Amino acid sequence: MNAGSDKGKLNLNNFAEKLEKWMPIRVAWHQTAPLIDWCYVGEERFTDSFFDQTIENLFQKPFNLLLRPLTTIDVLQECYKIRPGLKPSGFIFHLSRCGSTLVSQMLATLPKNVVISEASSLDWIIRAKVRKPDITDEEQIEWIRWMVAALGQKRSPEAEHFFIKFDSWHTFELDLLKHAFPDVPWIFLYRNPLEVMVSHSKMRGAGTVRGSIDYQIPGLSFPDSLKISQDEYIARFLAKVCEYALQNRENPNGLFVNYTQLPSILTTDILKHFNIEYTDAEIEKINSAARFDAKSPKVEFKTDVQTKQREASDEIREISNKILIPLYEELEKVRYNSKR
Repeated sequence: MNAGSDKGKLNLNNFAEKLEKWMPIRVAWHQTAPLIDWCYVGEERFTDSFFDQTIENLFQKPFNLLLRPLTTIDVLQECYKIRPGLKPSGFIFHLSRCGSTLVSQMLATLPKNVVISEASSLDWIIRAKVRKPDITDEEQIEWIRWMVAALGQKRSPEAEHFFIKFDSWHTFELDLLKHAFPDVPWIFLYRNPLEVMVSHSKMRGAGTVRGSIDYQIPGLSFPDSLKISQDEYIARFLAKVCEYALQNRENPNGLFVNYTQLPSILTTDILKHFNIEYTDAEIEKINSAARFDAKSPKVEFKTDVQTKQREASDEIREISNKILIPLYEELEKVRYNSKR
């Protein structure tokens, strides 16, 4: 796909119009300039556990292997001008391994909901300072708005609500995201950190692997991170996520939710917080998704709380008690106080 031209200048409006059924799926970088990688999605709904899973399925179509536009971010801006997309209905932040995928999968059961779960393209825009340290907050906020609008297009007549589940480390940028979308309600999901640590010790998430996402734990340099154990690094990462969430405890747009409250709290307190009402039939359909494992939808869900508590090593238990449990208790205080 080539952009039209007018006396040697790119006709961005014409180019953006041709991308109506396309979605930005990744961000490549040319030095400090972002390049947007697009994929044709048509009216495809994102019902997989994660954004990238749906994209991988779309790559099975020959058309998407043959034609992959790569544009400057100016084209993304032009798309925003002509197609601002659905306004976000709610944001989902989380500690990781604490039910956020369950929430996003339950919401995705309804055709009227557009649910984007941990999109790589949005991740790179949120972490733009890694590649472009001199970017201003104002410039980055604009980039975030453009990307969110492109992800939240109304690709079917039923589409009405738009939800984004962020990566756990995006909580570090909660203030930036609040400035970009000051009126959007959000939730922060958390869980007993001992259980989260056990999960990461068995299968490490990207945020808990040193240097894996070019994004260090705030306040901990990469050389210093090499001096501590893997389990302590996991705990330090989780602690920072909790700390950044707790810095926003007074924000009226926020709702703190414990994993133990799922799944029933979604169709009560969370939907109320998002200012959304569904019919009894829609609520029943949402609740039906809770019967299955969010990351393995063909497998019936079974709670793993006791298993994770039992599998915790003495070292994990000691680190969790020292670094994470005090923060967990603070999160619980916020949750209890919000009920009053």
